[in-house]
Amino acid sequence: MHTYELDLPAAVSATLSAIKGGVVRIGVSARATGTTEIYGGLQIALATGEVISIHADEEMLQPRFEVFPITAASVAHFSASEVRDFQLAPPIEVYLLRTQDWLDPGIGCEGALGSSPMMQCQGVPGQAPQTALAACTYVGGIKVRDGNGTILLVTTLPSPFAISVNAFYGEADLSSFTEEPLNAG
Repeated sequence: MHTYELDLPAAVSATLSAIKGGVVRIGVSARATGTTEIYGGLQIALATGEVISIHADEEMLQPRFEVFPITAASVAHFSASEVRDFQLAPPIEVYLLRTQDWLDPGIGCEGALGSSPMMQCQGVPGQAPQTALAACTYVGGIKVRDGNGTILLVTTLPSPFAISVNAFYGEADLSSFTEEPLNAG
């Protein structure tokens, strides 16, 4: 089995660490499909006036095996299409949500398109079976909690470049993730 471990880039870690200073509003960019639970990105307006954008990145690891780790960067303007007043006040804890994807030739893909389709599965790190052809552990989301217990969850989805945001849709399914504190900043 080919195994991959994708670390969170230092610049992304530093950007996510800025959330610890406080959040005043959030907004999403909806996907064209009209599905209300899947978004293309999240913008967070921080108490400092900075705006950060969080979305799914893409890593093509080998033919037919790609994963979508979370990424974040500062942006010049808040331009989300759907906005919520969503406030988080310090002290704020930011947690990284790690997940693992793998290619499993033992699971049928009847009805799938293409030549020799193969099922890509997701679970907690270490869950990939020995029969998997490839597995990758990566940061697929964040959990942010303030001192009042308010939680913001952002997770990437198996759909390309898609995220889920609990403040817009409800509770996220975290059964495929483990959490660890963000240590930057």
